[in-house]
Amino acid sequence: MTKEQHTPGPWQWVEEIDYGYGYTTLEGPDGQEVLTTGGINDGDEPITYMGDSSKPADLALIAAAPEMLAALKEIFAAVEDAAGHPDHCFIDLTVQQVDNIAGIIAKAKGE
Repeated sequence: MTKEQHTPGPWQWVEEIDYGYGYTTLEGPDGQEVLTTGGINDGDEPITYMGDSSKPADLALIAAAPEMLAALKEIFAAVEDAAGHPDHCFIDLTVQQVDNIAGIIAKAKGE
């Protein structure tokens, strides 16, 4: 497996006001700018900016997010199904791993 090229996680949204304009920036754990969106003020059009140090791998990760969410949902459904049929269990996850998957799904859905 190759080393990831994207900005490491966790990522978080940070809201700020600068010169009367509201911006929301997606930042890495050390404050690295992944993406900034905003700029709506006095009828301005919204902007999206990837930052001076944006990485193509960050764009690829963002673009793949819906497919990764779908895959996690399938895994979670399979784990739930396997829990009811332990003699057919094909996956061995800890309770913590299952909880992590559920939490990531909820986070991705904005819950």
